[in-house]
Amino acid sequence: MAHYALDDAWEQARRRLALLEQQLDPLTFQRLTALGVTTRWRCLEVGGGGGSVVRWLCRQVGATGHVTATDLSTLPRLRSTSISWSPW
Repeated sequence: MAHYALDDAWEQARRRLALLEQQLDPLTFQRLTALGVTTRWRCLEVGGGGGSVVRWLCRQVGATGHVTATDLSTLPRLRSTSISWSPW
């Protein structure tokens, strides 16, 4: 995506995502907990960013659940985490 203001190619992109996670994750996790996310759930994370919500969802749904994440530029970030991923 040419000219995307928040492009991951920006040298501070990972820091930007970390700051967003720091500010927004507590409320996100609170709301997801209130929804009752638990084992065996199937979840879709649109705009997965740095992956913190995806990791949290994976812990909640466990081996019997499923989490799918999408983002404009997912592969470089997910490769640097402990998330198991597939390009398909």
